[in-house]
Amino acid sequence: MKVLLLLALISFISAHIHLHRDGDHHHIECGTQEVYEYRLNNSIKGKNCFVTNCDDPTVRDKTNTDTVTINIAVIVINEAINQNQLQVAIDNLQDAYKSANIKFQVTNTTFAEDDDLKPCIPPYRDDDIEWYLAIENLKEKYAFEPANNLNIFVSCQEPSDTGAVLLGIATFPWDQPIALQSLGGLWMNGLAMDPLHATLPHEVGHCLGLWHTFHGVAEVNPCTSCYEYVHAPLDKLADENGDFCSDTSSTTRNYGCFDPTGSDCKRVSWGKTNWDNIMGYSRQSSSGKQVQCRTKFTTQQTSRMHCYLKGIMNGWIAK
Repeated sequence: MKVLLLLALISFISAHIHLHRDGDHHHIECGTQEVYEYRLNNSIKGKNCFVTNCDDPTVRDKTNTDTVTINIAVIVINEAINQNQLQVAIDNLQDAYKSANIKFQVTNTTFAEDDDLKPCIPPYRDDDIEWYLAIENLKEKYAFEPANNLNIFVSCQEPSDTGAVLLGIATFPWDQPIALQSLGGLWMNGLAMDPLHATLPHEVGHCLGLWHTFHGVAEVNPCTSCYEYVHAPLDKLADENGDFCSDTSSTTRNYGCFDPTGSDCKRVSWGKTNWDNIMGYSRQSSSGKQVQCRTKFTTQQTSRMHCYLKGIMNGWIAK
């Protein structure tokens, strides 16, 4: 039964995953949304926009955002990165969340040699479940007190015949009960731990309750009630769709460190967008050079993360 479900999962992901060419490779920036949608009965695109307590702006905006420290456990498999690279990644994570009043405390670090995962987890293929099974097995084998620690699993992944590799997959806090169990936390491709990618802060953002900035355009059915049209800053309607943060602008999926071209369903141009937001995909300058340009969270994103930390993810806060 598990194999049949995973086969269906891979079929679903392969139909919805978005590949981006970066040099000679296709990177799958983030598989969080696709994996979650499958577990939520295949897709949220035709359903309600999805509401949790922290989606309510009156709850979100009243949340205390004083500085909190999150316990994290890091599990590195088969030298996907070394200790120095890990420290650089953690330092970058600390810097990325400083403005959001969130700190991180490493409670456990494991560097494991695993013959079953050597040299790397299997390549991503849309007709093969081995890569996903490997990530599940990795988590089940090495998870460290997931109810009290955000687990970060790091391994390498063999590139597919087309060069496609996953960069990261996180677990949303409302994906219960697994968010606080061994299959929760996040998986990172070791190559994406380089701060240039900004993938680790991005995936942690998902674990703390943030959607992609382009969620209301690229991850819902176009022009429906869940669609996020171009709107004025702090337009209350934008608190009810998209990423549920009205202080992030409506945008399409964008890999450039600049505002995208094009327009919404009403043919209103995107205009000024939050391309420098950590929850977007921007990583490429106008010259095509890969740069680190995702550095910011908005006020409402900060409140949203603290709301989940004060609620269902409270166990992760260092006491």
